[in-house]
Amino acid sequence: MIAEQIGATTALKSLELSVSKLPVSVWTRLAYAGDNEPIPPEHDAQKVFARLFTADAMGGMNDAALATLKAQRKSVLDAVADDYSSLSKRLGTDDRKRIDQHFNAIREIETRLDLAVPGAGACAKPAQPPTYDSLDAIGDAGYPLMGKLMMDLMVTALSCDRTRVITLLWEHAAENQRFPFIGADVEHHEAIHNGQFAPVQTILTWFTEQQAYLLSKMKEVKEGDGTLLDNTLIFSTSEQSNGTTHRHDNMPYLLLGKAGGALKTKRWLRYSGNEPHNNLLVSMLNLLGVEAKTFGKPDWCTGQLSGLV
Repeated sequence: MIAEQIGATTALKSLELSVSKLPVSVWTRLAYAGDNEPIPPEHDAQKVFARLFTADAMGGMNDAALATLKAQRKSVLDAVADDYSSLSKRLGTDDRKRIDQHFNAIREIETRLDLAVPGAGACAKPAQPPTYDSLDAIGDAGYPLMGKLMMDLMVTALSCDRTRVITLLWEHAAENQRFPFIGADVEHHEAIHNGQFAPVQTILTWFTEQQAYLLSKMKEVKEGDGTLLDNTLIFSTSEQSNGTTHRHDNMPYLLLGKAGGALKTKRWLRYSGNEPHNNLLVSMLNLLGVEAKTFGKPDWCTGQLSGLV
């Protein structure tokens, strides 16, 4: 729903990613194009890179051709700017206001052209990622490498405005990924059920650190008076509030970024009773400019989450 509203002008309406190579299952699908239309996530960083930055992805042009096109268009924009400067001095207040609006629109086009060319400004084309068909090729120690590759591609895709909607799934809920690289050489899923809470806490802390890495990379990208992080809404969660018992009450959800100023941050909101989770999803739609009063199964949604916006 978000991609349909804010993804119409980008090369990709949305981008679905995963760190692990996942089996086909409802457990491994975060995004749906419609009822019973799951969108499988891409785990191969090479394929993600190709979708974003190859000649085909950039309209069949290589970097040199795109740079030439940008220079040609910029020369036209500069000519418009010269005419604007000359004309503005002879206009009345109302006419100048209308011309200013038009000129600002031209400048916005110029900015988007800059971002459309790899290597320009914040939209620096990343190095082509290594070729890994799956984690099997590099072992458990490659898990953080694959994760960082995907997060770096996410930030680049957003900063280049190749897409505005991305999902990232780290692993299958029962995948039993091991984490020897942080001293937790246990199977994640089994460790939860077996009550091995010390290594599980180590694993969850590590995932939080990866999230902090993503935020720091987004914060480095300047956009206007703020950053990419300021202009983004990030929703972070896992499958359950208590993995041992598979409970869904008291779910911990994180909303990060300021959604272009629509979301007030640095808050902890606790809801009592049986507040439907889908109310949060409706609020997220509204924060991103999508007019909606319900989302998902109507029985599980009563409207916007109170006190969030």
